[in-house]
Amino acid sequence: MTYLKLEFYKLKRRRVFLTTTAILLIQAVWVIAATDQYLSKGRMLDFPWESLLMTFTSMQVIFFPIAAALLSSRICDIEHMGNTLKWLETTSETRSRLYFAKFSASNLLLFMSSLITFGSLIVYGFFVRAFAGLFPVTAFLTALMGTALVNAALISLFQGIAFYFKNQLIVMVAGIVFGFLGIMGSLLPSALRHLVLSCYYLDLSPATMAYPSGEILLTPVPAWPFAIALFLGIILYFAGRYCICKKEF
Repeated sequence: MTYLKLEFYKLKRRRVFLTTTAILLIQAVWVIAATDQYLSKGRMLDFPWESLLMTFTSMQVIFFPIAAALLSSRICDIEHMGNTLKWLETTSETRSRLYFAKFSASNLLLFMSSLITFGSLIVYGFFVRAFAGLFPVTAFLTALMGTALVNAALISLFQGIAFYFKNQLIVMVAGIVFGFLGIMGSLLPSALRHLVLSCYYLDLSPATMAYPSGEILLTPVPAWPFAIALFLGIILYFAGRYCICKKEF
């Protein structure tokens, strides 16, 4: 808990939360504009909430990996300044505790940014457009849980990269690459697609389009995508922690 408090103290004047939230709100504005255009043309009128959720999860693959990479970079780069890591070696605290504190802080900040983003969509649906029909609470909660899980898995990867390499451009390029792979995920073979973490934003979304009718349905998400994303996240976390604990700074 002490390490976690110190992480937030170090971020006090760095505006990391504001930057991450701004990136995700840009996505929300884009989603709202796209949904508004659909509705103004008379499309998706029968399932507006479903359309909003599906459009949002489709764009998550672009913005969320970049936000996670930026957040990991900003939280880890301060340790590369001066001899901070060497000074830590003189204390009784272990690198693994520092690594876990940074991981926890990153996930908390990104989860709060995600809540604000989801909240902006709900405000748009209820108060701006006044969508007809019942609000799909379960579907939005499922999407939020899936988002948090994939965020944690991506942070496991990006934090290891940001902590290991002093050049923070590497982790930012990794975030852009995962965003690109998320866009191209539908074109990848199934076995390869399930190894790309950013593709799980769509896999863990309950909103799907039925072909050829074009109707958007809310379907239960099976347990196996959650299990695979969780497994990959755990593997990446412990692999990153191991590399950082063994690295000589």
